[in-house]
Amino acid sequence: MNKEIFSWILFLFLTLPAALHAQSSGQDYVLTTAGDTLRGRIKITQKPVKTVWLYRTGQPADSFTANQLRGYGDPKGLLETTRQVGPHGKKEFVSALVTGYVSLFIGVTSDGTNRFFLQPADSAYVVEVSAEVPRLSYLRVMGNRCAKIDFSDARLESKYRYSPRGLTQLVLDYNACLQQPSQIIANTSGGLRLLPGFQAGLNLVSTGRGGTGYQVGALVQATNKSAFSIRAELIYSKIRREYDPEDLFNGFAPYTTSRTIKLDYGQLQLPITVRYTIGHGLLRPHVAAGLLGALNFRNKSTAAIKKSSEPAPVVYPLDYPGSSSIGATGGVGLSFYQPKGFVPGLELRYDYIPADPEPYDKLQLNAIRFNFSVMF
Repeated sequence: MNKEIFSWILFLFLTLPAALHAQSSGQDYVLTTAGDTLRGRIKITQKPVKTVWLYRTGQPADSFTANQLRGYGDPKGLLETTRQVGPHGKKEFVSALVTGYVSLFIGVTSDGTNRFFLQPADSAYVVEVSAEVPRLSYLRVMGNRCAKIDFSDARLESKYRYSPRGLTQLVLDYNACLQQPSQIIANTSGGLRLLPGFQAGLNLVSTGRGGTGYQVGALVQATNKSAFSIRAELIYSKIRREYDPEDLFNGFAPYTTSRTIKLDYGQLQLPITVRYTIGHGLLRPHVAAGLLGALNFRNKSTAAIKKSSEPAPVVYPLDYPGSSSIGATGGVGLSFYQPKGFVPGLELRYDYIPADPEPYDKLQLNAIRFNFSVMF
């Protein structure tokens, strides 16, 4: 990989996350039941949302439940509001899809399944739409006031499917039938969230023996409300490895010649991976794959040439033909989204960089690494 390109990527890694974080920091907000608007940085640790954490500079983190808030949002707008479910139920965080004479809200279960709620204009609470028999919920909330929509007809559930699009169309058609206005609420994704952090761990080159190496570095993970995220890392990795002696062809000399290679060098790595996180609980497994850029330096690797006719080998420095390279990386991991302040995680990953011609192939990093990371 070209040094100039690597330098530009390194510059963007160091400057862009800080700029984006500074731009977004403090622009989130919560709306309390007392009528106050508090601004800071919001953190959500699980779905469905049970607690909203608000971080403000110079102050301890504040936590809010649905009973304490009317809603929360970011610079793009309101993300979720709170509604009481049923006449005697608890308040929950939901997102509005349609507002009007009859309003429609959406929530999510712990396994990511959608839940839908209807609220007539004169009601203080919402009614959950049954996923098994939606028409019973429609009859309860809407009745038979619209002659164009027959809730007793089983075909209704095929026309208006149990989905965000299907229920949105149903509520729009119902309100229009009663000549009542409706407003579709744009889906607010929550914007880009940046989680900075650091990591450390051990690496084991997939060939050779002995000499476990290590790596330390910084990271930033960009995510939103979806299961996908992108992580960029800046890692210093120390590579140590020794290979068994290998015979070299020396023509028809009356002695044998062998070569022993020892790796000892540093590497500045820039992995950029796409990650898919499974679930919304406190413990969340993930898979990751992406590109790996590497800049080699502080090379102390050697090649020892030993002739059987001589008592000691001759040791030469093993210099690589290029100081930078590019490859691929991938692995699996587990993160613990505990509520207060930070997200610890473990990851097992394999790094692959295409080999240069022999003997420099042994300088290319094909390694198994185990990382411990913390995001804030």
